[in-house]
Amino acid sequence: MTSHHKETYIHNNEFERLFHLTKKLLSISRSNEVLSEFIQALLDFYPESRMFLLLTHEDNQYTDLPIAYFERNIKFKNEVAFRAYQTGTIQVDEKNDERMLHIPLKGLQAMYGVLQLTLPTSKVIEEADFEILKHLADVSGNAFEKARLQEQLNQRLDDLNLLNETSHTLNSNLRLTDTVEYMTKQIQSSIQAEQVGFFFYNRYGEIETLTGSSEYFFEKNSEMLVVKISEEVKKRKEAFMITDMKNGNIESMYQSLLAVPMIHDRELKGAAIVLHHDPYYFTFEQFKLLQSLIYHFTLAFINSMLHEEMEQLAITDQLTRLYSRNYLDEKINESMEKDCLGTFILFDIDDFKQVNDTYGHLTGDDVIIQVANIILKNKRETDIAARWGGEELALYLPSVDVNKGLKIAKRLVKAVQQSTSPSVTISGGVTYWSAKKSEDTVTKLFNRADQALYEAKRSGKNRIVVDSSTSSDNLLHEE
Repeated sequence: MTSHHKETYIHNNEFERLFHLTKKLLSISRSNEVLSEFIQALLDFYPESRMFLLLTHEDNQYTDLPIAYFERNIKFKNEVAFRAYQTGTIQVDEKNDERMLHIPLKGLQAMYGVLQLTLPTSKVIEEADFEILKHLADVSGNAFEKARLQEQLNQRLDDLNLLNETSHTLNSNLRLTDTVEYMTKQIQSSIQAEQVGFFFYNRYGEIETLTGSSEYFFEKNSEMLVVKISEEVKKRKEAFMITDMKNGNIESMYQSLLAVPMIHDRELKGAAIVLHHDPYYFTFEQFKLLQSLIYHFTLAFINSMLHEEMEQLAITDQLTRLYSRNYLDEKINESMEKDCLGTFILFDIDDFKQVNDTYGHLTGDDVIIQVANIILKNKRETDIAARWGGEELALYLPSVDVNKGLKIAKRLVKAVQQSTSPSVTISGGVTYWSAKKSEDTVTKLFNRADQALYEAKRSGKNRIVVDSSTSSDNLLHEE
């Protein structure tokens, strides 16, 4: 039908309203505003109507509008709406005292949905009404398509900028924890995730949470979820989305989940899990963006792990996994600059040569490892345990006075005698430094502990001796 013929159906003032509305709709750049204007226009033309818009794709920005989404079984649930969508023509359905019009919303490239307009049967639907509705639907469909394409283009540009920024930051040699914290914030801001967790599989195949993940993943109530998703990641070895975890029989306060494996050289290294309370929250575009982000993160994660492993090797004794003597020197120097006091204990395994001669050097190495593990088990996180050399081991206790240090040393002597196999004993020398003694140095501290250790050996072994200068300070009350 020509525009001239249309004009004969549509009253002049209505035609003018449509003309201005068309200009307005085609000038709008946001798809949610197009739909809002479309719905408002229909209400202006038909104030007695009710309406409902069925869209073919989900988008969180349309939450304030009377909108639902096509379901898989829409053909059976609403046959008339499906026919309108399939044919691209207005379909009419009359039930009871209402007349329901199903108006397709289409652009040049695709069909985007169906508007369900309900009017009382008392309202006469004329040819002009069909022309008005068809015109509004066609213009709104084209405007919606144009706005959607622009939004998608803008989103692609934003995603590319995000990936470039992320890649640049990840390649700037961040520490592993900083890398995880950065990625957690990036994912939370880019796809509005509520919880983001990163995990890796250790040498035993056990899953460990990376520091920098959301606090939720360090809580007890997240363990079952993490274990279940971890098993699924191991089985699938590909990214997956759960839109409603209630339907997936997973108990969680969160309903939407994205899981992306971290794969390097075809080997599964770990996974990222992203959560939101609402079901059907994440879009497919967000899912694809997350996969790209995790790809970049995985490369940075591997590089950070290798870098930190190399650093750890440089400061760690290979046999005992205790710190090296150089690292111990460095940490005591740092402690002397910032703390008020500290206690240093130097241990030696008694009659170690006899252990080697009796059982062999492999057993001798194992005994050193056993003693090192006992020290590690009994120290605080802030204490520094190191291999001094040979069968000598050291323990530095920052901000611990010599009385407490002596008790710790005696406890270790007892534990070694009771827990080693073959059973061995250790002797130890204890000393301390204090900010009151400004002339103290690391070297002097070591020499005093060494002299005290020599005295422990000379006086019978399997015991602890405090250096003489410490005893003379009357800071120590021997039992």
